Amino acid sequence: MVEAKCEEHGMKYRASIFAIHNGILFASVLGVVLAFVTFAIQPLSSISENPVVGAAQGFLTTLIFPGILGAMALGGNVHAWYLWAAAAINALIYFGLGWLVYLLLARFRRRAKLLALVVAILLCGISAHGQKSESERFQDAQRLYDKGKLPEAEKGFAEIVREDPANIAAQMHLGQTLFREEKFAEAIAPYEKVRSLEKDGAKLTLTQHRILCDQLAMAYGISGRTSDSKALLQESVRTDPSYPLNYYNLACVSADEDDKSGVLKNLSLAFQHKDQVLPGEQMPDPTTDPSFKEYAQDADFKALIARLGR
Repeated sequence: MVEAKCEEHGMKYRASIFAIHNGILFASVLGVVLAFVTFAIQPLSSISENPVVGAAQGFLTTLIFPGILGAMALGGNVHAWYLWAAAAINALIYFGLGWLVYLLLARFRRRAKLLALVVAILLCGISAHGQKSESERFQDAQRLYDKGKLPEAEKGFAEIVREDPANIAAQMHLGQTLFREEKFAEAIAPYEKVRSLEKDGAKLTLTQHRILCDQLAMAYGISGRTSDSKALLQESVRTDPSYPLNYYNLACVSADEDDKSGVLKNLSLAFQHKDQVLPGEQMPDPTTDPSFKEYAQDADFKALIARLGR
């Protein structure tokens, strides 16, 4: 009789250990999965137009929201918080929730491992499908840019730089998109960010660097920031003296400042280096450029244009 009772107690003890083991496994898997989902999804910047994927994204964003709020509270800043903290908080929250779920499903404890595996597979699968990588979204925006769908491209690049301000390619393309849309004042901020990233060690090709300086100088000038345009162009002349548009744009600045000698000097230098224009580009024509309309009848200006063969 005593042996039977001991055996019964032993069986109950083993069953309890088995239940605790499964409960820890289930809760741990759920916590780890939600930590992974936090990193994979992050706070989504946009919802897919596909209704199924969009619904999955909204569901997953709701799931990770407790960790995001917790990370904001810890960091004391709703705009700058650590993703690892959000993932850790979600892991702890969902570990606890896993215990509650396991207790509710205690009568199915033999199937707890299978249930945990199914939950993990479903959540991970949905998260992987629901969120495109940054590189894929950049390529999508670039295709829109190449097709001339500039408002859509602008939105795509803007979303990327909001999430990753250090993405120099997205910042550069956002500036170029805004410039092509003739949103010159708005193009200044991403172009300035590219310059800052370049000074911090990010790499641009020579062509990209020239386009950056050229278009930023023009954006400054058109937006009324003549002194900023002049300072940038003077720096560009010092660092890249063979690029003709640096001088040409300086001539435009000189015209704005009513500096006739600066106009003549920089136009002359620009055409001395005209063979260094970028592939596919050609030198502007000063005779049709509105920047020089005040000099159209000036004898010295006309003499220079004649020497330049324009």
